[in-house]
Order: sequence, then structure tokens, then C-alpha cells
Amino acid sequence: MRIYIVGGSVRDRLLNIPPRDTDYLVVEASDGDMLAKGLVKVGQTFPIFLNPENGDEYTLGKSVDEDLSRRDLTINAMAIDENNQLIDLYGGEDDLKKKILRHVSRENFFEDPLRVLRVARFMAQLPDFSIHPETLKLMLEVVVTPAFAKILPERMVKELKRVFECEKPSQFFEVLKSVGAMSPHFQEIKSYENLDRMKGDEELSFSSIVTGMSLTDLEQMTKRLNIQTNWIETAESWILFSRLDLSHPEKVLDFFYEADTFRKPRMIEHVVKLDPVRGKDLQRLYHLVKDIGIADVDPQRKGKEIGEEIRRLRLKRLG
Repeated sequence: MRIYIVGGSVRDRLLNIPPRDTDYLVVEASDGDMLAKGLVKVGQTFPIFLNPENGDEYTLGKSVDEDLSRRDLTINAMAIDENNQLIDLYGGEDDLKKKILRHVSRENFFEDPLRVLRVARFMAQLPDFSIHPETLKLMLEVVVTPAFAKILPERMVKELKRVFECEKPSQFFEVLKSVGAMSPHFQEIKSYENLDRMKGDEELSFSSIVTGMSLTDLEQMTKRLNIQTNWIETAESWILFSRLDLSHPEKVLDFFYEADTFRKPRMIEHVVKLDPVRGKDLQRLYHLVKDIGIADVDPQRKGKEIGEEIRRLRLKRLG
């Protein structure tokens, strides 16, 4: 059995960045050997095992050369052997020094078009890098293939989540735009200028990229990508707020109801973070009415009269 450290953890070590996790390639071993070491098999199609204690991933392979040949970028196609020697078949270390993102092979990108998005993500993660001209040309070729349009929604969203954690997430969309890759997956997106300010928060990051959209646009994109409910709720609130006239009490109250803020006050908090100036004005108005409830209604009122009276009292407070 021979074990190699591979992929992103090698890249991060060379960049003096603490690796989030460590991936290993194991050759000259069997499933039984892996299970005997206390690892848990998680891959059915691919022989992947996890260390239950720390989450490190171990992949069974034929050879380190074969594993590295399947990688996307040269900076991710390096390994460290058991003697702590670097194995660099594609010039990844040199590309790291030159701050260049360069593909390992054309075939890898055509086999898995998601690699186009991965290049864009690495530009968001390493914003002072540049994309090699030949890799940029390759990306332009891949995005017009039918396979690019058929990337599974769950893979797109998984990539988005990683982007939202990057140093400069807006760079992801800048790259996609430059190679014509916004369509069809992100074709509704019109603005992402506030995305970098929201990095690290998935809900707010997603809301920042729907700025300028209509609710119809949002529905189309979220259905296509199968976006999770909490992202959608916050995004809808943001779109509604972005066109709200705060000087009109009835419209403000309508917003509170449409965004379900009395049950989900976090919607107000999110708006404040997305737009600190107008958001604070909205928050002030919300505090005027948020505590008005059934205790303030005449006990003789029944049924829908209760809700109507609560709305009237809230509107009076806003007016």
C-alpha cells in the first residue's frame, strides 16, 4: 500500500494556506485493506473512503500518474509521497509561482464541463491569479456544448456554496460572463456588485445576486437550479424591498405581510445587512408595529375580524 497526499491540500500547502481537509490517494491496495484501517466506504461508483475521526478522504487508484492526469488545473495536479517528495507532472508548482490557472488536458473539460465553473471559482478564491490564454480559449469552446447546459442543478448549487465562501466571489461571475457561461444556468442574474460584501453568508450572498431581478426571473432560476427554500425566501424579500416606497405606510405594511416578517423577523435583519441605509429606516418602522397583536384587539371580534383589526392598528401606528 502506498499513500499520497493529492489535490487541493498540496496546492494550499505550497501557498502556505492551512488546508481545509486533506485528500489521499491510495495505490496497491484493496477495499479490504482500507476497511481494515478503520475507514468507511462512501462511494459506490468510485472507491472512496472516509476517516470517521477527521473526515479525511481516501481514494483507491491505479497509480498517482493516472490520478493527476484527471485533474482540472495544474495547480491541483500535484501530489506528495510518503517521503514528503513533491510529484509535479504538469508544472503546477511553477504555475503557482506565476499565479496562473492552466488546464491539465482538454479532454478533462469536455468530459466534465463543470470544470469551467471550477476555474471561475478558483479565480474567486485566488483573485490575484489569471487564467492561461489557452485555458480561456478552451472554456469558450466548452460552454457552447450541449453537455454544459445539462450540468446537474445540485452540482451547480454545490459550486455556488463554495463560491460564496471565496475571497472575491464576484470574480466567479466576472469569469463566467467573459466566456459566455452565464446562460443558461445564471442567465437571469443582472448584478452581483454587492456579493463580495456578503461573502461567508449563503442566504445574503444569494440575495445579492438577484438584485434587479423580477420575482418571475427569480422563480425561473430557483426552479431550474432547485434552490433551497430559505435562500428563496430571503431573495424574495430583498426583491420586494428593493422596489418598496418607504414613505407609503400601506405599502410598507404590505411588505411586512408579504415577506412574512412577523413570523420571520430575520427577514428584516437580512434587509438591513443588504442595504444598511434604507434597511435601517425599514427596521425603525417594523419596530413600531411588530408587537401589535391579538392582545390589542377587542375580545368581541371573531374570525377574520381579528386579523383585519390588527392590520388596521398597525397601519394607524405607521401613519
